[in-house]
Amino acid sequence: DQLIDKLTYANDHRKEIKVHSPVELRVQDSLGNITGITNTSITNDIPNSYYDPEKESALILFPNDSYTYKVVGDSTGGNYGFEVGNGGSNSESQTIFQSVDIPIQNGEIHTYHIDEEALSDGNNNAVTVDIDTNGDGTPEQTITMGALLDVIPPTIDTTKINDIYNFGDKLNLAQIVSDNFSTPKKMNILADLDNIPLTYPAVN
Repeated sequence: DQLIDKLTYANDHRKEIKVHSPVELRVQDSLGNITGITNTSITNDIPNSYYDPEKESALILFPNDSYTYKVVGDSTGGNYGFEVGNGGSNSESQTIFQSVDIPIQNGEIHTYHIDEEALSDGNNNAVTVDIDTNGDGTPEQTITMGALLDVIPPTIDTTKINDIYNFGDKLNLAQIVSDNFSTPKKMNILADLDNIPLTYPAVN
Protein backbone atom coordinates (compact mmCIF):
# COMPACT_ATOMS: atom_id res chain seq x y z
CA ASP A 1 0.00 0.00 0.00
CA GLN A 2 2.83 2.42 0.78
CA LEU A 3 4.40 1.74 -2.62
CA ILE A 4 1.08 2.38 -4.34
CA ASP A 5 0.66 5.60 -2.38
CA LYS A 6 4.15 6.73 -3.36
CA LEU A 7 3.56 5.95 -7.03
CA THR A 8 0.24 7.77 -6.94
CA TYR A 9 1.87 10.78 -5.29
CA ALA A 10 4.64 10.83 -7.91
CA ASN A 11 2.08 10.51 -10.70
CA ASP A 12 0.16 13.49 -9.35
CA HIS A 13 3.34 15.59 -9.09
CA ARG A 14 4.83 15.39 -12.54
CA LYS A 15 5.30 17.49 -15.62
CA GLU A 16 5.10 15.94 -19.07
CA ILE A 17 6.31 17.63 -22.25
CA LYS A 18 5.55 16.15 -25.66
CA VAL A 19 6.44 16.96 -29.23
CA HIS A 20 5.32 15.52 -32.52
CA SER A 21 7.93 15.28 -35.30
CA PRO A 22 9.78 16.71 -37.19
CA VAL A 23 11.56 18.33 -34.24
CA GLU A 24 13.88 17.70 -31.32
CA LEU A 25 12.86 18.66 -27.76
CA ARG A 26 15.11 20.25 -25.16
CA VAL A 27 13.82 21.17 -21.70
CA GLN A 28 16.07 23.45 -19.67
CA ASP A 29 15.86 24.41 -15.99
CA SER A 30 17.07 27.65 -14.36
CA LEU A 31 20.55 26.16 -13.79
CA GLY A 32 21.03 25.26 -17.44
CA ASN A 33 20.45 21.53 -17.02
CA ILE A 34 18.90 19.95 -20.10
CA THR A 35 16.66 16.95 -20.63
CA GLY A 36 15.89 15.93 -24.20
CA ILE A 37 17.96 15.65 -27.34
CA THR A 38 21.15 17.65 -27.90
CA ASN A 39 23.15 16.97 -31.05
CA THR A 40 21.21 13.72 -31.62
CA SER A 41 22.17 12.44 -28.12
CA ILE A 42 19.71 11.89 -25.28
CA THR A 43 20.37 13.95 -22.15
CA ASN A 44 18.69 13.58 -18.74
CA ASP A 45 20.45 16.24 -16.66
CA ILE A 46 17.42 17.80 -14.95
CA PRO A 47 16.90 16.11 -11.56
CA ASN A 48 14.19 13.42 -11.54
CA SER A 49 13.71 13.63 -15.31
CA TYR A 50 13.63 11.18 -18.18
CA TYR A 51 13.38 11.59 -21.95
CA ASP A 52 11.57 8.87 -23.90
CA PRO A 53 12.64 8.92 -27.58
CA GLU A 54 9.84 6.55 -28.62
CA LYS A 55 7.13 8.85 -27.28
CA GLU A 56 9.11 12.03 -28.04
CA SER A 57 8.35 13.18 -24.51
CA ALA A 58 10.15 14.35 -21.39
CA LEU A 59 8.95 13.55 -17.86
CA ILE A 60 9.93 15.51 -14.75
CA LEU A 61 8.89 14.17 -11.36
CA PHE A 62 8.34 16.66 -8.53
CA PRO A 63 9.14 19.72 -10.68
CA ASN A 64 10.24 22.61 -8.46
CA ASP A 65 11.85 24.99 -10.93
CA SER A 66 10.99 27.19 -13.88
CA TYR A 67 11.62 25.64 -17.28
CA THR A 68 12.09 26.76 -20.84
CA TYR A 69 11.23 24.51 -23.75
CA LYS A 70 13.20 24.50 -26.98
CA VAL A 71 11.79 22.92 -30.11
CA VAL A 72 14.43 22.48 -32.82
CA GLY A 73 13.61 21.67 -36.44
CA ASP A 74 15.31 18.58 -37.81
CA SER A 75 16.53 17.92 -41.33
CA THR A 76 13.09 17.06 -42.72
CA GLY A 77 11.30 20.27 -41.71
CA GLY A 78 7.51 20.55 -41.74
CA ASN A 79 4.83 21.13 -39.11
CA TYR A 80 5.09 20.08 -35.47
CA GLY A 81 2.95 19.80 -32.36
CA PHE A 82 4.00 20.64 -28.80
CA GLU A 83 2.25 20.34 -25.46
CA VAL A 84 2.97 20.72 -21.77
CA GLY A 85 0.93 19.00 -19.08
CA ASN A 86 0.95 18.65 -15.31
CA GLY A 87 0.10 15.58 -13.26
CA GLY A 88 -3.51 14.62 -12.76
CA SER A 89 -5.58 11.99 -11.06
CA ASN A 90 -5.14 9.52 -13.92
CA SER A 91 -2.36 8.34 -16.19
CA GLU A 92 -2.89 11.24 -18.59
CA SER A 93 -1.40 14.59 -17.68
CA GLN A 94 -3.63 17.68 -17.70
CA THR A 95 -2.61 19.81 -20.67
CA ILE A 96 -1.90 23.43 -19.77
CA PHE A 97 -0.49 24.56 -23.13
CA GLN A 98 -0.61 23.21 -26.66
CA SER A 99 0.60 24.31 -30.08
CA VAL A 100 -0.76 22.71 -33.24
CA ASP A 101 0.67 22.35 -36.77
CA ILE A 102 3.42 24.94 -36.33
CA PRO A 103 5.75 25.23 -39.37
CA ILE A 104 9.48 24.91 -38.73
CA GLN A 105 12.60 24.55 -40.89
CA ASN A 106 15.81 22.59 -40.37
CA GLY A 107 17.87 24.23 -37.61
CA GLU A 108 15.14 26.69 -36.65
CA ILE A 109 14.61 27.03 -32.88
CA HIS A 110 11.35 27.92 -31.12
CA THR A 111 11.84 28.67 -27.41
CA TYR A 112 8.72 28.60 -25.24
CA HIS A 113 8.52 30.51 -21.93
CA ILE A 114 5.37 29.60 -19.99
CA ASP A 115 4.11 31.58 -16.99
CA GLU A 116 1.94 28.83 -15.51
CA GLU A 117 0.40 31.02 -12.82
CA ALA A 118 -0.67 33.63 -15.36
CA LEU A 119 -1.86 30.87 -17.68
CA SER A 120 -4.09 29.40 -14.95
CA ASP A 121 -5.61 32.86 -14.51
CA GLY A 122 -6.58 32.92 -18.18
CA ASN A 123 -3.95 35.45 -19.24
CA ASN A 124 -3.73 35.49 -23.04
CA ASN A 125 -0.13 36.73 -22.89
CA ALA A 126 1.15 34.07 -20.48
CA VAL A 127 3.21 32.23 -23.09
CA THR A 128 6.08 33.78 -25.04
CA VAL A 129 7.76 32.12 -28.01
CA ASP A 130 11.13 33.29 -29.33
CA ILE A 131 11.56 32.31 -32.98
CA ASP A 132 15.17 31.90 -34.11
CA THR A 133 14.89 31.08 -37.80
CA ASN A 134 18.58 30.43 -38.48
CA GLY A 135 19.54 28.91 -35.11
CA ASP A 136 22.21 31.50 -34.32
CA GLY A 137 20.90 32.18 -30.81
CA THR A 138 19.26 35.51 -31.66
CA PRO A 139 15.49 35.38 -32.19
CA GLU A 140 14.14 37.29 -35.16
CA GLN A 141 10.59 37.30 -33.82
CA THR A 142 8.81 37.02 -30.47
CA ILE A 143 5.10 36.24 -30.14
CA THR A 144 2.79 35.90 -27.13
CA MET A 145 -0.35 33.85 -26.65
CA GLY A 146 -2.55 32.03 -24.15
CA ALA A 147 -3.08 28.30 -23.74
CA LEU A 148 -3.25 27.44 -27.46
CA LEU A 149 -1.18 28.31 -30.52
CA ASP A 150 -2.83 27.31 -33.78
CA VAL A 151 -1.67 29.02 -36.97
CA ILE A 152 -4.10 27.27 -39.34
CA PRO A 153 -7.06 29.61 -39.99
CA PRO A 154 -10.65 28.36 -40.06
CA THR A 155 -12.27 27.65 -43.43
CA ILE A 156 -15.73 28.74 -44.55
CA ASP A 157 -17.68 26.76 -47.16
CA THR A 158 -20.73 28.51 -48.62
CA THR A 159 -23.51 26.95 -50.68
CA LYS A 160 -26.69 28.51 -52.02
CA ILE A 161 -30.05 27.05 -51.05
CA ASN A 162 -32.48 28.80 -53.39
CA ASP A 163 -31.73 28.78 -57.14
CA ILE A 164 -34.14 31.45 -58.45
CA TYR A 165 -34.03 35.03 -57.21
CA ASN A 166 -36.37 37.96 -57.69
CA PHE A 167 -35.63 41.50 -56.63
CA GLY A 168 -36.52 41.87 -52.96
CA ASP A 169 -36.33 38.15 -52.29
CA LYS A 170 -34.16 36.78 -49.52
CA LEU A 171 -30.88 35.20 -50.56
CA ASN A 172 -30.57 32.02 -48.52
CA LEU A 173 -27.05 30.69 -47.98
CA ALA A 174 -25.67 27.86 -45.88
CA GLN A 175 -22.18 28.13 -44.41
CA ILE A 176 -20.09 25.56 -42.61
CA VAL A 177 -17.22 27.00 -40.59
CA SER A 178 -14.56 24.43 -39.71
CA ASP A 179 -11.20 24.46 -37.98
CA ASN A 180 -8.58 21.79 -37.39
CA PHE A 181 -9.04 22.11 -33.63
CA SER A 182 -12.80 22.40 -33.17
CA THR A 183 -16.14 20.90 -34.19
CA PRO A 184 -17.52 22.33 -37.48
CA LYS A 185 -20.33 24.87 -37.05
CA LYS A 186 -23.22 25.31 -39.46
CA MET A 187 -24.77 28.73 -40.06
CA ASN A 188 -27.74 29.76 -42.18
CA ILE A 189 -27.48 33.27 -43.60
CA LEU A 190 -30.31 35.36 -45.05
CA ALA A 191 -29.48 38.40 -47.19
CA ASP A 192 -31.59 40.83 -49.21
CA LEU A 193 -30.65 41.65 -52.78
CA ASP A 194 -31.30 45.37 -52.24
CA ASN A 195 -28.36 46.22 -49.92
CA ILE A 196 -30.12 45.52 -46.61
CA PRO A 197 -27.58 44.19 -44.06
CA LEU A 198 -27.14 40.46 -43.57
CA THR A 199 -29.01 38.65 -40.82
CA TYR A 200 -27.94 35.45 -39.09
CA PRO A 201 -31.05 33.64 -37.85
CA ALA A 202 -29.70 30.20 -37.09
CA VAL A 203 -26.47 28.67 -35.83
CA ASN A 204 -26.13 24.94 -35.19
